Amino acid sequence: MIHTANAANVGHIGFLLGGGSSVLLGLHGLAIDALISARVVTANGRIVIASAIENVDLFWALKGAGQYFGIVSEVSVKIFPKTTEIISWACIYGPHQIKEASKALKEVIDAGDQKSFGAAMITLPPTFPGSTMVCNPIFPIETDFNVASL
Repeated sequence: MIHTANAANVGHIGFLLGGGSSVLLGLHGLAIDALISARVVTANGRIVIASAIENVDLFWALKGAGQYFGIVSEVSVKIFPKTTEIISWACIYGPHQIKEASKALKEVIDAGDQKSFGAAMITLPPTFPGSTMVCNPIFPIETDFNVASL
C-alpha cells in the first residue's frame, strides 16, 4: 500500500510534497514521511537526486517545504505491506442531530487507538436550512468502535 490523495484531481507528487494526508495517516504518518528519494530540477537547471545519503540538505528541504526547492519530476516512496483493511464512509447530519453526532464522535476519538483518521466539519450550506455536520471517519478494521453510536 502507498499513500494516495483523497481526491481524483490531485497528482501524486504535488500531494506528497504538500505533506500528504491520506487514509494511511494513522498507520504510517504523512505521505512525505515515506519519501525515499526525489529527482529534482534545480533553479540553475541541474537534475539531481535528493535522498538521505545524496544531496541531504535538499532532501530535508523537500520534506519540509518541497514545492519551493525545484521541480520534482520523480519520487521513490516506501511501500507498506497490506496489514489491515481500512473502512471509510461519509455521514451528513442535519441541525437537530449535530449535538448527538458530535458527542458520539468525541467518544470514538477519545477511545481511539491513534491509528484512525478522519475529518468532521460543521457547515452552513447555502441551500440547506440550518447548519449541517459532515463527518468522514476512516478506521483500520481492528479498531474497536460502535457504528450504531454514530
